[in-house]
Amino acid sequence: MEFQFRSEIRDLIAASETILSPTHLVPPMTVEEKQLVLVYVTELAVRCKED
Repeated sequence: MEFQFRSEIRDLIAASETILSPTHLVPPMTVEEKQLVLVYVTELAVRCKED
C-alpha cells in the first residue's frame, strides 16, 4: 500500500534525507545551520506530540 502525503510533507522528507546524508550535504552544516535546524526539529516534535 502506498501512502499519499501532501506536498509539504514530501518536501520535508526530501530535505531531511539530504540533511541526514553526509554524501549529499557538501560541505557539512555549519554550527549556525545546525542550531537553526534544531529549532525547527524541536518545534515539529512538540507539535507532533500534541495529538
